[in-house]
Amino acid sequence: MKTEEMTIIENREVAKDTYLLILGGFLEAQPGQYCSLSIPGFFLRRPLGIVANDGKRLSFLYKVVGEGTLALSRMKKGEKLDVFGPLGHGFEDRKNDSLLVSAGLGIAPILFLARTMKQEGKIFHLVCCFNSKSDIPLMEELKSLDPSITIVTLDGSVGIKGIFKDGLKDGESRKMCYCCGPLPFMKACEEHFSEGYLSLECRMGCGYGICNGCTVLSKDGKRKKICKDGPVFAFKEVAY
Repeated sequence: MKTEEMTIIENREVAKDTYLLILGGFLEAQPGQYCSLSIPGFFLRRPLGIVANDGKRLSFLYKVVGEGTLALSRMKKGEKLDVFGPLGHGFEDRKNDSLLVSAGLGIAPILFLARTMKQEGKIFHLVCCFNSKSDIPLMEELKSLDPSITIVTLDGSVGIKGIFKDGLKDGESRKMCYCCGPLPFMKACEEHFSEGYLSLECRMGCGYGICNGCTVLSKDGKRKKICKDGPVFAFKEVAY
């Protein structure tokens, strides 16, 4: 991991209150890892999941949920950001013929995972869940990664109406699953699939396990640090 000052190439809204941030720079990163960004005027860094890392540019998706991310959304092309990373453990065990499932902003690490698996020549199927059509970012890119992508929306405004289970085909629950999304969503995924990995979403203060502000109980009764031991964990590893 390292700290590097990067220049904003692009920072635009790609869905309702959701922004794509592209920085000039490169870090050796695995899908599922993240970086902590220092936003001018704010003490704590903001952890953002990596969406793409093509050797020249580093991309993130983030949602405006507070003053920090609001300030970030107002930053312009050419401005500088201090980037610390890559951090945590990602999706290191990438198996062929897998199911990649996301809900909401959980699409960020799943997009990076899909890009990487496609480069590796692996087969996968995307099942992406959103509240509504207006919440879907980068639809064309999603379709280019998986032309047979399944989109599920709670209001039925696009794709299948319902929750992720409504978008699964026969036999898909027996495949390896990689997922990211809100905690209730990932708990449901763990109950539905026999094998897989999940990426936990959490506010992480320091990024390297010092502040103990992002611990989660593991099945062995110990506390694990999402920022350092995760954010990716195997199914049955987390006790919720």
